[in-house]
Formats: sequence, structure tokens, C-alpha cells
Amino acid sequence: MIPAGTLLCQYQGELLTKSQVQSRYWGKREPNRSDVMWAQSRKDRNQGLTGHYVVELPSGVFVDGEDAEHSSWSRFMNTEKEGTKKCNVKPFMQTTIGGPEHTYPQMYTIRDVAAGEELCWDYGEMFWLPRASETQW
Repeated sequence: MIPAGTLLCQYQGELLTKSQVQSRYWGKREPNRSDVMWAQSRKDRNQGLTGHYVVELPSGVFVDGEDAEHSSWSRFMNTEKEGTKKCNVKPFMQTTIGGPEHTYPQMYTIRDVAAGEELCWDYGEMFWLPRASETQW
């Protein structure tokens, strides 16, 4: 069992600007040289280009957890609506009220989690981003 209030990990990944996300995933900006090189690097290393692991932070910075070389296992947690029995993890940008903001969300258990139970958190509107209908890469 994992007790309530346990720090599990950080939701880590490559930090991106809104402009980078707009080009690389949303198809709302023409890719520049940096975007093209980024996409080629992902392809060369067999890393995804879906944008399914991108979360927006309150600061407006985006965390792209899709590249396994820059992310943590937290990207594999599924989503469940907060307040339901299945939701057992919550991200926090601050671990104390008024404390400094973390670069990456800290993932904490919000209730006791039984051995073998799936870890789930509510992606919410802040974390669930629109995707381009098909990738341009």
C-alpha cells in the first residue's frame, strides 16, 4: 500500500513555449529550422510525435513528456475525474501554501493506494490540450 500524501514523482519532460507547441503539435504555426531538427531527432530516436503527453502549467510553460529520454514514468498514469474513487493522484505546483513553484508538477497520492491499483489523476482542462488532426511531420 502507498499511503495518502506520498510524493510519487514529478511529471517531467521537455519544457516548451506555446509557440513551439503550436508548431510541433497543433499545426498553428509554420515549423522553423529548430522545429524541423527537433522532429528529426525524435524520429531518429524512435520517439513519438503525437503530443499526447503535453501538459500546460499555470505559468504558461508546457511540459512534453513524450520523449522517454526527458520524461518520467508518470506519463503512463491514466486519467480519472477528481472526486471519483479511481482518482488517487494529484499534481501540485507548490507543496506548501505560498511556497515556491516547482518547475514540474509534483505527483502525490491523495488517498491510500492498494497494491496493484492503477495510478490515476485528473488531467483537467489545464492539462488536456487540443491536438492537430494529423501530424505534419
